[in-house]
Amino acid sequence: MNMLAKLKLSLKISKKSVFFTLLILCFPVVVYYGWPLFQDYTILNQVKSDEEKIKSYSQKAKLTPNDAQSLLDLGDAYMAFWESSGKGIRVAKNLDQSLAWNWLMNRSDVVEDAVLAYEKSLKINPRLVGSQVGLCYAFVEIGNTKKALSFCRQAVDKQPQNSRNYQNLGFALVQENQPQEAEKILNKSLKLDQENAIIYYLLGDALLLQEKTQEAVVAYRKSIELDPKGNLTYLHLGYALRIQNQIDEAIAVYRKSIELVPNYPPAYQKLGDLLAEENRLDEAISTYHQAMEIDRSGRYGMESYIGLGQVLVKQKKLDEAIKIYRQAIELEPKNSNVYYLLGLALIEQKKIKDAVLAFQESLKLDPQNTDAREQLNKIKKL
Repeated sequence: MNMLAKLKLSLKISKKSVFFTLLILCFPVVVYYGWPLFQDYTILNQVKSDEEKIKSYSQKAKLTPNDAQSLLDLGDAYMAFWESSGKGIRVAKNLDQSLAWNWLMNRSDVVEDAVLAYEKSLKINPRLVGSQVGLCYAFVEIGNTKKALSFCRQAVDKQPQNSRNYQNLGFALVQENQPQEAEKILNKSLKLDQENAIIYYLLGDALLLQEKTQEAVVAYRKSIELDPKGNLTYLHLGYALRIQNQIDEAIAVYRKSIELVPNYPPAYQKLGDLLAEENRLDEAISTYHQAMEIDRSGRYGMESYIGLGQVLVKQKKLDEAIKIYRQAIELEPKNSNVYYLLGLALIEQKKIKDAVLAFQESLKLDPQNTDAREQLNKIKKL
């Protein structure tokens, strides 16, 4: 082989080596960025599939209205959509805004539709265990914990190897402020399903209610390890860290929750409260404004308005604070606490008559508001 041929062969080998080297180097990057994107699209496709199942089972239930199994299948389809759309909303905001809003609008009625389907199926066949299990799950999700407890206990008795039944019962017990029993039930659930992020999240809540803060932190961290996109888990972890006075870490955790779901106002409110508590007032103001910008209708409550108003009062920006409180009253006219805080701001401005009216309205809305009553008594003594 002459020198020219050797050189050409050497160049070919070098090019192949470079190609394979680049391929090896790029593969982790592709996996790192590509795999989460693939997972996101998989979630979106699952939501679309669950939507189609609802249509299919609805049609079947109409054709066979006295078939308990068809109604059970329809209820299960509604709950499957409820679950997958919750995950879908998180990623659809990044991939397709219209999908996110569509699912958000549809989601609100889905669980109630599931309850109706399950209840109809039980009227036809009272022994249908699947419908009892479904009602356990559905009542937990809509916050009807008293009914949930009844059906969840039945579900656990009839399907003792189903971890989801223990999970739902544990959730209902947490909501009913029975954390000790909830802890026992959730630990039973973990024995059946050790890699379930939701169970660890609920266990963290049960532990936190018992003031077992460090154990709660461990449970929340395990939940995050299993589901790094669980934005609510970061919020609860942040609260636990705040109790432990780990302020910087709590702030970082709240910011992570916001990074995961930027359009969830309570995350900004919790962060704003912590920043205000740490006297980082300008940062708190900015954070509260972000929450209010996202939630212009006040759907998530008045906490950000209240927090912002209190910070502005602290900065002696009383006109701005009063303006914020009045905006909150427009959105939620029956909030006793906002009227009380408005009264305090008006006292600072020496507008005593207006303050009296605010305190009186606060008491009218909540006769048990002792703070408002105390302020009125102080004014009478002047």
